[in-house]
Amino acid sequence: MKKRNKIAKDLLSYITIKAYQHNGGNGTTASIANLNNDFLYPSGKNSINNIVENLRLTKAGKNNFFLDTFALSIPASDKTNFTGLNLLQANTFRSLNASQKVDLQTSFAKLYGSLETKDDALSIINYMMVKDGLQLSYGTLLEAISPFTMSSYLDHIATANIALRDASNSKMKEVFGMTLAEVKTEFREGYLQSNIIMLCLKLFQVQTKM
Repeated sequence: MKKRNKIAKDLLSYITIKAYQHNGGNGTTASIANLNNDFLYPSGKNSINNIVENLRLTKAGKNNFFLDTFALSIPASDKTNFTGLNLLQANTFRSLNASQKVDLQTSFAKLYGSLETKDDALSIINYMMVKDGLQLSYGTLLEAISPFTMSSYLDHIATANIALRDASNSKMKEVFGMTLAEVKTEFREGYLQSNIIMLCLKLFQVQTKM
């Protein structure tokens, strides 16, 4: 049951992110520009770690609680990093009181609200989508994210639900850019095979009758 619930959460993340991506994110190119697996791996392109370092040099990033205290930037090249991924994760060694939690969300909202840093703040949200599907996990940054910064993404939960209930090719292509059969195939052959629970694929297919 635990594995089945995990797969169900991954499927919800997949279809919501797919709808968000196909419909242009929050209306800007930056909101979906790095919404892909390349963002996680060393590739010679701008990494999440470079983005954080650049943010620290901006006006909104100076003395920023999210950047200075909460978020730990760990490049794939770091000798303590055995994942092969460029990581940005919460400082789990520090407990936050209620006042600090407010400061945390305010500090990220400051990055999101500045024209200078909004694209980089969106990149951090994209990183969370790609790495964990915006699910709670070890080292998650979700505690820093205010709902208003995620409104466009959250709106697509209902959008995806309506499309799946309709299931017609026209509605599916409108929301996902794919037919229902293509969505199923991509999830089975793409998403789950790159996920840590890929061994549960057969169980998932039987229990959901996909």
